[in-house]
Amino acid sequence: MKQLTLILIYLLTVSPALSTTCAWDGKTLATDSQMTKGHSRIMCSNKFVRSDARHAVLAGAGDVRTLDKIKKFFLENTRPISELKLGVINDPDMPLPFKRGADFAILIIPDSGSALYYEGELKDPVVIEAPFAFGTGEEYAMAAMAQGQTASQAIEVAEKLDIYTGGPIHTIQAPQVSQAPEKAVKKPVSKKK
Repeated sequence: MKQLTLILIYLLTVSPALSTTCAWDGKTLATDSQMTKGHSRIMCSNKFVRSDARHAVLAGAGDVRTLDKIKKFFLENTRPISELKLGVINDPDMPLPFKRGADFAILIIPDSGSALYYEGELKDPVVIEAPFAFGTGEEYAMAAMAQGQTASQAIEVAEKLDIYTGGPIHTIQAPQVSQAPEKAVKKPVSKKK
């Protein structure tokens, strides 16, 4: 019994709890509610938070301890997210896409403007357009959205195919967030002879 207790304590302190799949289709942000810690599944309420002060939503996948720090900073400050200093966890047992040394990925979707994606550090975000998915089930979710599925439906597909994605699906509508603005089409200029 003592040995089992020591193993459980080790797993709870060393093995990070990982949060999994998020999908954004330009109108809706959807996430699953499963986290994985070692070989155990843990359910959480949701993987996104809304900051009215920032006029934005933040969603995350990866190491839950790191994501909790990021979410707290996001909700309690209006300073740039890059000001938050994080230590990087490089755990070789983390499932993809976190094996590259990145222990988290976040997406910040402002009410106006383009969404920003960060992976492994809080500097040099990538500006992305919908549809977009990240986390362990990202490939399945992206394939579903490429076939016309909504973000919520994309998470359903990922849940069927990715063992790290599961549980109830949580969504948030982003009525003020729109797809990237349409590019102006230049009319050809006719040359007079």
